[in-house]
Amino acid sequence: MEGLKNRLEALASPQLVAAFNNGDVEKSIFFVKIFADMERSTQLLKYYRKCIRARLAKTWSNYVEDNEQFTILEWSKYFFDHIKSEIGVQCDWFKGVFTDANVEENMIEILLEVFVSLDPSMEFCIDAGLKQQSEPLDYLVQVKANFNDLLEHLDETMLPPNSKSQTRMRELAKLIYAPFKPNISK
Repeated sequence: MEGLKNRLEALASPQLVAAFNNGDVEKSIFFVKIFADMERSTQLLKYYRKCIRARLAKTWSNYVEDNEQFTILEWSKYFFDHIKSEIGVQCDWFKGVFTDANVEENMIEILLEVFVSLDPSMEFCIDAGLKQQSEPLDYLVQVKANFNDLLEHLDETMLPPNSKSQTRMRELAKLIYAPFKPNISK
């Protein structure tokens, strides 16, 4: 029986990924039911998170590559605005498709995975940008303001009062602010 489930999952996964990437609610709900019947809802959520993570990471790398004349100050502003928009859309979409799953936990997990996988990394971009600045402290303050804005937005939109996801959000904040650590002692 497990072998049949594996084969069905392998056959369904390309269509599933296409449904997630296209935002097709109807097809996605269909696959949610199939995966739930096979007792593979956890695997389905992994597919979903992987699709969104890949899309966000690609947005970052493409924007940096296409706008090499800028620095982390402009890149982070653009990327964080994109994240705010995309996460808002995905929260609504997720609630309509994955009715039994925790939207906040899954969005935070996606963002954790995104920030770990960025290429080039935020730390690399901050370091490169600092080398071009005559006033590095002012520059860091401006860059950090972009990061603060993102986290404030995520707190407001994704975490209802007394949310169980507070701990995971703190993990995300630590990860997002980590690129600043090497510059604190300078």
